[in-house]
Amino acid sequence: AAAAAAAAAAAAGGLLPRITKKIDINGAAASQRNILCRGQMQKDLSAKSGAVITTKGKYYSPEDLAKRQEGDEEPVYLEVSATEEDQIQQATSLITEILNDTPLPDPRPLSKQLNEGWQTRKVFIGMDDAPMGFSVIGKLLGPKGAYLKHITGTTNARVDLKGKGSRQLPHEQGSNEPMHLEISSRTERSVEEAKKLCEDLIGTVRVEYDKFKEQRSAPPPPRPHMPQGPPPMQPMHHHPPPVPVPPPGQPPLPPGWEQATDHTGRVYYINHIDKTTAWVRPPMPYEAHGPPGGGPMGGRGPPMHHPPHHGPPHGGPPGPGGYWGGPPPPGGGPPPGG
Repeated sequence: AAAAAAAAAAAAGGLLPRITKKIDINGAAASQRNILCRGQMQKDLSAKSGAVITTKGKYYSPEDLAKRQEGDEEPVYLEVSATEEDQIQQATSLITEILNDTPLPDPRPLSKQLNEGWQTRKVFIGMDDAPMGFSVIGKLLGPKGAYLKHITGTTNARVDLKGKGSRQLPHEQGSNEPMHLEISSRTERSVEEAKKLCEDLIGTVRVEYDKFKEQRSAPPPPRPHMPQGPPPMQPMHHHPPPVPVPPPGQPPLPPGWEQATDHTGRVYYINHIDKTTAWVRPPMPYEAHGPPGGGPMGGRGPPMHHPPHHGPPHGGPPGPGGYWGGPPPPGGGPPPGG
């Protein structure tokens, strides 16, 4: 209420723009129209919604409404004003619930009806802890109050929604009790029939409420696993070039060398890199020149593939290091002295 009064004062002072909406109540049921025109009810609605609600216009009976001319005072309506659109919507929703409520078949106070032999029963709702997301009142009333209207029309009993949380005024009898449906009728049979239908209605709403609570308390579904980063890099293995496999019992040949035999069966060696031949078996590069990369067989790159020589070395004894300087003789003849 204080927030609504502050908003109204700010709007009156020109601090905030006001949004207004008209809700016609001239054609509403007399009981609903009387409830909405009460000053206390409008204060309660303003406190809940934050909007300012006032009654304006004039009530017209159906006959007078048909005779109304342009320029005459407007039919009675509620003017809803606020500084925010959601306040207008909240107030409109509360007013619409009252308009759609079950019209009272007998507008006289219940105390007068009891004096004439009316019997009453109370059926308590038992869902006082329902949150704002679950409208117990809306579930009980149904679309435009259809559920309670059905009970009233079927049993000829009056059914009122009363107690805490309902729209009953604070000073009325039963307003401090838990929310309940109050049934009244002149006959015991009518009251019992209406009570059975009210219990069935409350049971149906309770089933919906239990499902609502289960959905709210259920844990959220697990999210699919998402990788936190790129997959780990697989180590790269650098393999050295293959070394020719020597015959059993002999050390391997250096890269680029090949073992061969002449027509007499004598073994000689072919260097495909330098295109030379030698009788002496060549040592590995690290045996003759130190670590790899320091000499002619130091392995500065992959060996060049040249066609193998088809003849043994020639031209005299091998030079330093076991190499022969000249190419093989034409036709691949044996070396001198062979």
